[in-house]
Amino acid sequence: MTAVRRACLKSAVAGACAGAVATGAAVITAETKGWGALAGVPMTAGAIVGETLFRAILHADLACQLAEIYGVPFDPGDEDDLWRLYALVFRTFGDGRDDGRHGTRLIERITKLGREQAGDALGRRVLRDALLRDSIPFVDVVVSSIANYVDTRRLGNAMRRFMRYERGMRDALDRAKVAWPAYIDLVIEGMWFIFSADGALTPEEAAMLAHMLRELEPTARDDVMLRFVDDERDWIDRVRTRVPQDVREPFLHTLEVAAALDKKIFVPERKILARVAEALGRSWNASNVERLISELSETGVARQ
Repeated sequence: MTAVRRACLKSAVAGACAGAVATGAAVITAETKGWGALAGVPMTAGAIVGETLFRAILHADLACQLAEIYGVPFDPGDEDDLWRLYALVFRTFGDGRDDGRHGTRLIERITKLGREQAGDALGRRVLRDALLRDSIPFVDVVVSSIANYVDTRRLGNAMRRFMRYERGMRDALDRAKVAWPAYIDLVIEGMWFIFSADGALTPEEAAMLAHMLRELEPTARDDVMLRFVDDERDWIDRVRTRVPQDVREPFLHTLEVAAALDKKIFVPERKILARVAEALGRSWNASNVERLISELSETGVARQ
């Protein structure tokens, strides 16, 4: 996507400039037998801080551009989702590995993660990386530029996918907006089973679940997360008994959208959707999801 590539290039230039300043400071220090450090150290520190601030602004601007492209409301000054996505992409807490339960602890951590915690962890990570990249004269120009490009591309692609996920789920839920409050816990559980069916959660999937969980009261949120398990049979039984006839069609469609958002569907996801459809008394075949995937690939949005 053009917006992501453009941000990557700007980030790479900023990294190269910071590396050049650090190299210049090192040369001055060497040529003046150490006296130049009085000017060189502040120059390097200023370049690193300036680059860090520039990247933060660049990433926030990229998030706004992507939100506008996907038609998703986004306010960088009052939004926790971007911080959570940052934390997930850059693994600024924990080790980021699957814990044997397809990421249930990851969801718990990211849901409870506050903006200040995420911001502090991210700041330490960015500054640490900048110091490491700018520590070797001359080489740091190339290293910092490439590393900035790669990091921005990784975050930009995760942002893009997250916006696609949010737009897709928002559109699907809007089809039965009045009815959803009574069944939103079942929807979130269904998204969990769909997202985790093919293994560990991706950053955008974890961030999306955290975003949805914020719609619940704290007690209800904790109860739902306790039901993030490997076996979906109990959930399917509750879907069968709780979801009324007039909501069943949009309920199933919402889960189909969740399965389509990563633009591929695996056998475990097909089995879950088939079991849900059977419990709801509906016929199902993979062509529904394949059509949504095709629309997402062509336009970035799944038409309802």
